[in-house]
Amino acid sequence: MFWKVQAKMDGNKKLAARYKAKVSYLLTGLIYCAQCGSALVGDSSSYKTKEGIVKNYYYDCNRKDRQQACDNPKTRKDLVENMVLDKLHKEIFRPERIAVICQKINDFNQSQAKEVNEELNHYKKELSDSINQLDNLVMAVANGAPYELFDEKIKDLQNKKVHLESKILKVELLSRRELITEEMISNYLNEHRQAVEEKDIDACKKFIHNYVEKVIVDKDDITIKIHFQYCGYGGGGGGS
Repeated sequence: MFWKVQAKMDGNKKLAARYKAKVSYLLTGLIYCAQCGSALVGDSSSYKTKEGIVKNYYYDCNRKDRQQACDNPKTRKDLVENMVLDKLHKEIFRPERIAVICQKINDFNQSQAKEVNEELNHYKKELSDSINQLDNLVMAVANGAPYELFDEKIKDLQNKKVHLESKILKVELLSRRELITEEMISNYLNEHRQAVEEKDIDACKKFIHNYVEKVIVDKDDITIKIHFQYCGYGGGGGGS
């Protein structure tokens, strides 16, 4: 009898551990209550059946959970997450949409690269003018002009020269970075498209913030606000 009880207890521990396994909530930090504006947090409930324990997962208002001050009902995790992924697939990850996005990002990156080169040329011209002015002042002093007359101007030009050289170095580093190609953008989007189509929650959780701004849950409807964020020219900055 003792050993039967031990075996039963061990079995219960394994069963409990299985149901305590970590569940990924895709919309953490993105989903909010329409009633009070609080964030929705992951929640779960379970019940017994003849086949065993059934566990359900939800998003529930954090204010209701902590303060009992909101009457917005729980929302099933699978329902709202599937709605969001289906919406993303429809609005962003259809092949024709991906083609348009790739073209637009490519056009933007090309314009950014052009702006970087224009900025670099502007700073180089300013630097050349500053060096010429500085050389002229130094030559004047060397030819006998009182240094006190040009002291402040020389210091200003020297500081400007250092400042411009620093700017030029930063812009040159940016201009040497690899320009993101249309093919790279397409591969990036298609990798995410596959995860969305397969409803791979763990994979989607890594990039969902790039596409979903906010999900607002009310008693009768769910609002999904979509945006699109990406790394711009040279892997720096970004846009929406």
